[in-house]
Amino acid sequence: MREVRQVREILPHAGAEAGVTPSVGGRAAVSAAEPLSATNTAALVFFRRYDIIEQTNASAAADTRRGKETDMDLTEKTLKSEEIYRGKIVTLLRDTVALPNGKTSIREVVKHPGGVGILALDEQDRVPMVTQYRYCMGQTLLEIPAGKREAGEDPFATAIRELKEEVGATAREWLPLGSLIASPGCYNEELWLYLARGLSFGTMDLDDDEFLDVERIPFDELVHRVMDGEIRDAKTVAAVLKAKVLLGR
Repeated sequence: MREVRQVREILPHAGAEAGVTPSVGGRAAVSAAEPLSATNTAALVFFRRYDIIEQTNASAAADTRRGKETDMDLTEKTLKSEEIYRGKIVTLLRDTVALPNGKTSIREVVKHPGGVGILALDEQDRVPMVTQYRYCMGQTLLEIPAGKREAGEDPFATAIRELKEEVGATAREWLPLGSLIASPGCYNEELWLYLARGLSFGTMDLDDDEFLDVERIPFDELVHRVMDGEIRDAKTVAAVLKAKVLLGR
């Protein structure tokens, strides 16, 4: 088992000081008027960096992954793909694949167009949050505003639309927080996260089948509720903790 012996934190205070817009290489944060594509978000994310020094004990060799021991090509190649179901949002495939060891296996794949999640901060350091009933979980969940991408839509355009629809807000400043792969074992959805600031509020524009309550919760309270396990929605947990690091809180 690997043991982390030392963690040395390197803290670039980009944007940590009040009133200072974060930047990298002199570039300011992205405004809503500036085009932003999914391909350039990595260069615009502002995180603390951690230099982690690991020391491996004598038993680490036994825990080394088989692929690293043998330099095996871990790629699985599709031999046959069968569409089982095509719905309004997802498509279910049953694929036959060739494994790295030469054998074959079945992979069930749920294809999804992907989505976005937005952590928005108002002038009082509060986050507009939505509570809605999630049918597949059988319960209501507290979440950041979020939504599904339309076919071929840039995630940034989706984020602007969903923030307006779900909480009635527009933002002057947007910072990308990277993307998440929600459940790679069978689900190909990718979620793009954003931090939005400089908010103006108007009317909501919900879909006909969308019912939710909106409340503004102090950011520090959200962090505590995430760490206490009260908030379990994955995109919300990730966005809150990424924003905490980004803002140096």
